[in-house]
Amino acid sequence: MAGDLAGAKEFYEAGAAAGSVDCRVNLASVCLDSGDEGAAEQLYREALADAFHLDAAQNLAGVLQARGGYESTREASLLLRDVVRADDTRWDAWANLGSALADAGAPKLDAIKCFQRGITRAEAVERDPDTPAELVEGIRRSLGEVYYGLGACLADLNGDQRFEAYGDGEVLLTARDENVNLYDGSQEDADAAVAETAANALRAALELKGGDFPLAQHALDALATREGAAAPDRASPAFVRALFDDFAPTFDDQLQNVLQYKAPELIAAKCAERGPYAAAFDAGCGTGLLGPPLRNHVKRLVGADLSQNMVDRARELGCYDALVVGDLLDAALYDEAFDLVAAADVLCYFGDLAAILERWHGALAPGGDCVFSCERAPGDTWVLGASGRYAHAVDYVRAAASNAGFSVVSAEDIVPRVENGNDVPGTLYVLSKS
Repeated sequence: MAGDLAGAKEFYEAGAAAGSVDCRVNLASVCLDSGDEGAAEQLYREALADAFHLDAAQNLAGVLQARGGYESTREASLLLRDVVRADDTRWDAWANLGSALADAGAPKLDAIKCFQRGITRAEAVERDPDTPAELVEGIRRSLGEVYYGLGACLADLNGDQRFEAYGDGEVLLTARDENVNLYDGSQEDADAAVAETAANALRAALELKGGDFPLAQHALDALATREGAAAPDRASPAFVRALFDDFAPTFDDQLQNVLQYKAPELIAAKCAERGPYAAAFDAGCGTGLLGPPLRNHVKRLVGADLSQNMVDRARELGCYDALVVGDLLDAALYDEAFDLVAAADVLCYFGDLAAILERWHGALAPGGDCVFSCERAPGDTWVLGASGRYAHAVDYVRAAASNAGFSVVSAEDIVPRVENGNDVPGTLYVLSKS
């Protein structure tokens, strides 16, 4: 294989030197296959400098999307818009544009339409009897992710957006429940039609992945709760691991620049008021956003997360004394006594808090603190929202904390992040172990 790449590189270098733009683009692809992303990006940009080139634009967009981050993703979306304007038959460009728009926080209906166009064009290629079997197989492997993107965006629409989608003949392309009256224009029918379309897309994603797709399964679980099904007590570890292993490269940029994530600094400020601490446990540490602001108030800092990729990123910060990978309910993670357990944006993946609060109570020395954020729900219990995140009523958290043996020191209203341009209501809790 290395020899083949070397030979191809030599051939395309000669062609590029002679002025062939196609050879320059092919040389960029060889560099990318060889692991030289920087050279590939430069060559794609050079190919685009004088005139628009479809393959250079689409391939450069792929490099930028893989890199992640708001600016790279936004540039990728602009390139892909130009690609589909020039050739609207490119199903993968439509699908990637949908993904880029969703990741960049663009209107979800725009992303949904792109996913739909990608799916309809891909399936047309599949049905063509002249399409080679290996290409059909490759399309089917890719379509699982596209259907998931479609279903997740549909499931995340608010009421007004669902009503708008309901009236748009391009959005609701998949089969609907025959019991839904599609013609009376009510909000109830809009909600039902969009939910059914989202569920169909997510089921298709699961089927195309052979049933092994934790992200799609969790999104289906969240949808089912709208119809009265009981929500699972927590997000499955497989879902959380898959979500954050994929999310790790762009996590910090997405949370800080798109979601305006404030939970780490709010928790660190509260710990500064009550500290210093001898030993702290950062539960669900992720990429380590809580680590640096907490470090000044603790002598020893241990972080834990389900995702190896997230822990690898946290390790690069150099502010943790130890990092471990594992489920927060696993007693083996807590092999020393702590006087602080801190958790930023972690309990949105737990519904029933009894087990996790009992685990944290057991990990703390007498007099220790547990400081964490929750998304706030009305009423007196917990709910699994359409976003796939759990929210908790203040009265429920107070009762769960008391049952676990904690005293509730404070429960303050906060805004930990924004979503779709709206503040997400949250609560910052301080619990103490007597």
